[in-house]
Amino acid sequence: MRDIPYDVWLCIVQFIPRNELLRLYGVDRILFDIVMNERYRETRIYHLGDEMTRQCLVGLGSPDIARRVRTLHLRPHLFGKPLAFHGQKKSLSQSLLRKLSKEEKQSAATAKASVQLLRSITNLTNLVTLNLECQNYPVDDYNDFKLAIPFITNGWLAYGSVLRTLSLKIPLEACKECLPPSLRLPSLEDLSIHIFTAYLTTDATKLVRSVLVPFVNRHSLTIESLTISTPMAFNYNISPMFGELEYLPRLTKIDVYFPLISLQQTDSAGLHHLLKAQSGNLLTLRIRFGHLFGLTTQPPAPCALFAHPMFKVSLPNLKSLELNILGHNTRLVQCVVPYLHQFRDSLTTLVLNHHQATHLEAYDIIDVFERSSSRLLLLDLWLTHLSPSFLDVLSVKLPDLERLNLSFGTFVGHDHTFSMTRSYSHRHIPIQEFCSEMPNHVYTDWKLKHLKIGNVGYCAGILAQCETALAMSLPGVKTFDGLSRRDYLAKWDQVYCKVV
Repeated sequence: MRDIPYDVWLCIVQFIPRNELLRLYGVDRILFDIVMNERYRETRIYHLGDEMTRQCLVGLGSPDIARRVRTLHLRPHLFGKPLAFHGQKKSLSQSLLRKLSKEEKQSAATAKASVQLLRSITNLTNLVTLNLECQNYPVDDYNDFKLAIPFITNGWLAYGSVLRTLSLKIPLEACKECLPPSLRLPSLEDLSIHIFTAYLTTDATKLVRSVLVPFVNRHSLTIESLTISTPMAFNYNISPMFGELEYLPRLTKIDVYFPLISLQQTDSAGLHHLLKAQSGNLLTLRIRFGHLFGLTTQPPAPCALFAHPMFKVSLPNLKSLELNILGHNTRLVQCVVPYLHQFRDSLTTLVLNHHQATHLEAYDIIDVFERSSSRLLLLDLWLTHLSPSFLDVLSVKLPDLERLNLSFGTFVGHDHTFSMTRSYSHRHIPIQEFCSEMPNHVYTDWKLKHLKIGNVGYCAGILAQCETALAMSLPGVKTFDGLSRRDYLAKWDQVYCKVV
């Protein structure tokens, strides 16, 4: 075993389940090193009642362990007051012990480990992913978070040069302190920003322009993926976030989510500008519109929405597209299909799981990619129901499809016996027909390798039989819901045995 190179061991352990791998730390020095890397690869710091946080507090005091951490989920507001006390020349350990005795009721050993954590931030020299959070008010106290900002800024000195992925879910007011003008992250590739404020009186647009836009522009030469989202509870004008950005030559992914009130009240000119500027480089696009919480306005008509200039931008190299447009139940697919035609030769991934489509609507979508030049490999849909006839059409029109994600209302044997426009009591839905009909449909020539079944609205208590029948009709599929064929069928066998 000593003669096996380290890189070969890394390939070998990919086939070992994680819970089994973690037991191999005592085999030899190589496996010990691999197991330790896996164990501490991802950790979080939130509150002292959290098991992973306690392990992190104990472990990060060792530079050997800290250097193994690659991903850190950091919600440091509970450390704010101890840090402030320490800044007032008080003993950090005593102040932390005082806080724990009142609020967390933790032991002195845990308090000492917490002190070590606050002093060992400079040991995280190999951190590549940081998720920084202060949200869900009043769960995370913003005033305490502000006191912990020195802890955050010290971290930039330790891992700023190697950090590749940064997710910011902190109030705009905190961004001004956490992202100083002098901050440069030379390896930053993936940036995600959740835009919200701690106070209703804050001018969000002003902070976006003065803090976030300059921060993104300082990293315009390295950013490859940009995600911008706003919560459904607020209607911010985030158009400057897009419209005032410099050209990002390496940007290949854009992911946006914001409430859409109306085409008149929602300023999307900035998004149009960004799409137009990055049109030649863009490979992945996610556009998700939501409702503004508590507002009951009627969303714009689908065809009017897709007539907007942002949906007229040509994206010749786009490979992955997700559209999530809430609030539309009629004519949406009719308007989406013309938009999809420009991508029929380039898309490899299509996600349209925001709208429950009938089979006829799904066929219209599938027809766009029914051609020899189609490259579509992954399709994600939400259907009214699943029937053998739908799978027949899909296997014929998309024979090269490799991944299929489906959510649907129920299983049906024959389409002509079921219509979502009719009123059905649950006992009249012909679910049992699906189980009896599927053995007559075996897709041996279909290249489908991975199938994921999402939410199933109603299955009359025979979900195990339905999904087993589905799996048996797809002999070429390797994984079902992320499980191997063997494990998937064994799971449903156990369920069926318990029922019987």
